[in-house]
Amino acid sequence: MAGGDTEGAGSDRPTRFTRRRLLSRAARLGASAAVLASAGDRLGLPDLIPQADAAAATPKRGGTLRFGLPNEPLTLSGTMTGGDQGLGIVMSSIYDTLCVTDYTTNSPKPGLAVSWTRKDPTTWIVKMRQGVQFHKNYGEVTAEDAVFTINTTIEKKHTGVFAWQSVKGAEVMDRHTFAIHLTRAYQPLPLTALGSVGGNVISKKAFEEMGREKFERNPVGAGPFEFKEWKEGSEIVLTRFEKYWQKGLPYLDRIDFKIVKDHFVRQNLLKTRGLDVIFTLQYKDVEEMRQTPGIAVHSVPGQTFDFIAFNPKDPIVGNRLVRRAVATAINRNAIVSDVYYGQAVPTNIPTPKGFVGYTSKVWYPYGGDVARARQLLKEAGYPNGVSFPIIVSDKLQLRRELEIISGQLARAGIKVEIQGLDLGTFNARFFGPDVTKKNFRAALRDIAIVSPDPDSTVYWFHHKGTTGWVGFESAQIDGLLDDARAEPSSQKRDQLYKQLFDVIIPEATYIYTAHANYISASRSNVRNWVQLPTSIARYTGVWLDR
Repeated sequence: MAGGDTEGAGSDRPTRFTRRRLLSRAARLGASAAVLASAGDRLGLPDLIPQADAAAATPKRGGTLRFGLPNEPLTLSGTMTGGDQGLGIVMSSIYDTLCVTDYTTNSPKPGLAVSWTRKDPTTWIVKMRQGVQFHKNYGEVTAEDAVFTINTTIEKKHTGVFAWQSVKGAEVMDRHTFAIHLTRAYQPLPLTALGSVGGNVISKKAFEEMGREKFERNPVGAGPFEFKEWKEGSEIVLTRFEKYWQKGLPYLDRIDFKIVKDHFVRQNLLKTRGLDVIFTLQYKDVEEMRQTPGIAVHSVPGQTFDFIAFNPKDPIVGNRLVRRAVATAINRNAIVSDVYYGQAVPTNIPTPKGFVGYTSKVWYPYGGDVARARQLLKEAGYPNGVSFPIIVSDKLQLRRELEIISGQLARAGIKVEIQGLDLGTFNARFFGPDVTKKNFRAALRDIAIVSPDPDSTVYWFHHKGTTGWVGFESAQIDGLLDDARAEPSSQKRDQLYKQLFDVIIPEATYIYTAHANYISASRSNVRNWVQLPTSIARYTGVWLDR
């Protein structure tokens, strides 16, 4: 897809969405300035409903899917996100996005939008599907709703605003057409904004009637399931949306998202038929669960990365050589084996294999180099070593990872004080209201990459003024990021990102350790469950063999 201004929307022929295809087909990303939809009723998501089980059995309608949530969402508004895993899992059943990412090709497909065309470098025209209905009789989804969603997110600085970086706002052109106006050229817009959390469309009427606070607890979207009730601390209940635009779907009557924070309890409930699906299977338990009768385990390479972020203004970790010593001392192979039990790959970069810009170049040895790390500390002026705290959330694998890293760094003379925080407190300290209010010296966390475009792995972290930016200022970095965003050629973008890595990886304000698999487990009667390489799930084609 290098060069050019047009990308086809794909064939009308359904495609088998299997793990083999998911692992083997990683298409290059590039210009998708205009995406035209297929004709007729198939204009929707022909490649995105799994077909593997349908060949063996006819889908059955009805039943309740009981899904084990690892944490309670902070909100269910489609304009919000930010480290809230529970929100992502639930949100994808309530809202349909403007574009839908096909992870077999890493390309955008029609969703609520049927076409998206780049009119000029800073203007995109989006045409919406006609006749789509909102939940709870809030009427047809129109361009006015999409524009309201985008502009409210930007103007009110909802947490989903990161997806609209470089976007000034949106403007209604007619009932089903709107324009997006950019501050600068933004080539991956269909994947990184229209196809991510930014592409959720909320009901303007519902939001204005309820107000933000009430809407966040009573969401109105246009997805396959509509909100019924939220029993705080217990469950979130959704029911099939009978007016869903994809005729005959979804198959399920209802989804009960059970809030079960303890991983042992979640897994035991799955074994004893108290739950049907769990999303966050513990890595150490994968092989055991694979041997459990009636359980299917689904593991795919994740579009994710683990990393340590440093405050560049700090008197100790603000020293580039200290950060490089940390990066050099870490044994990433040990993290893969001892934290992820082989369900991950070591890395120096945030971009997974198969993305534009991916490189296998190794700046820091995956097995670590303690002697070299000590030498770097000596060059930094700390021959007797250094000490500093690192904050981490309550995710079990991250706590374990930091414990292992702490031991590795100690051998190089780097003493780490582990500060474990609940997820809400961690996010408040990591993100803060703006970069000047971030409250950490170093932090370990993981990221679910919102789109299979390299922009999503680096822009919102390394460009000045963005959500994840830690405060390291570099005109060179900003320039490379802006140029890569604007470039229509995949080949040129590939080279720009590789140039970027040659700058940011040695700088080490972010140290990357691993790309972990996404793993879920389901009862064998759950059919057409597909584990995606990211933190969302799709429920439209799921059915229960009862």
